[in-house]
Amino acid sequence: QQLIPVHQHLAPIRLQGLVDLSETPNADNSNFYADDGVYVQTSRPGDVQAAVTVANIMPETWALLMGAEYNSANGQIKEGQNDVPLSGALGFRAQLSNGNYEYVWYKIGVFSKSAKTYTTKGESITYNTSPLTFHARPASYDAVLANRFTSGEPNAPVGLTDALLINESTGFF
Repeated sequence: QQLIPVHQHLAPIRLQGLVDLSETPNADNSNFYADDGVYVQTSRPGDVQAAVTVANIMPETWALLMGAEYNSANGQIKEGQNDVPLSGALGFRAQLSNGNYEYVWYKIGVFSKSAKTYTTKGESITYNTSPLTFHARPASYDAVLANRFTSGEPNAPVGLTDALLINESTGFF
């Protein structure tokens, strides 16, 4: 008997004010030695960490992503050891130097807290941002880590738009 995965989706959450995003892929590299040297090298792709910095994240959004408790009556966030971050996808687009966009959709992962620096007021303007880390892993139901697509791709279907690219039914993401 084959189990059919059931996926529950929340409405997409937009992290407005994206400042930057950097991807760090991890791999499991291994050497097999024979005849006094490396005989075979193997590398297996692993998870990816995406460092996401936004100008400011709304407290209720931060609490939802981190699994913390948000009190809407007073705006307080309570963080605890039993917090369970929300499991979900991370999608973004980045403009390339030729004007096209690269679309990336990590199918599953969780957010975690990142180091945050607070700076006192000084003579010049200093912006404080909200850093997050997304830990992407391959989806258990198809072993796919991410889908990527570049606009302007010659083999893309005619009429492919941003709205279609983020719609799960198109098969891109």
